[in-house]
Amino acid sequence: MEGPDATPYTEAVDATELAEALAIGERIADDLLGTLDVDPRPRDVRPYRVQLCDETLDDSPRIVSVGRGIAFPSDATDELTAQARDLLEGAGVDGVRVLREDSILPMVTGVFAGDTWQVAVSFNRPDGIGEIRVNSACLPGDVPDPPESS
Repeated sequence: MEGPDATPYTEAVDATELAEALAIGERIADDLLGTLDVDPRPRDVRPYRVQLCDETLDDSPRIVSVGRGIAFPSDATDELTAQARDLLEGAGVDGVRVLREDSILPMVTGVFAGDTWQVAVSFNRPDGIGEIRVNSACLPGDVPDPPESS
């Protein structure tokens, strides 16, 4: 396993627009997908979603959330959980912790860019599938419409 590229995590601090956050979030998710000992898993869902930070204000800043499906051998879940934790810690992600470590659904989580961004890698132990998820800070601006899922 090669070391993580910490650049996009530090670049996230300077993101000022949602489109920039989308590009950074996609890079982080793709870097994790390429570095973890997992395979990409196609999913019939949008590659990213956008949410208002304040659902009562139509013009509030928004969060962009980028997801990537993963597949792996079920018996490798513990090793992959440790690998994800090490990768996030090595990239300088703060507060990295493993939730439900001994359960069927362990998840590694952390925050970065002044606790405004979140990253998580979740594992479904019995099915050998999971997800990488990166949520941006609340930022103004627009992003292109997601491609249609097939």
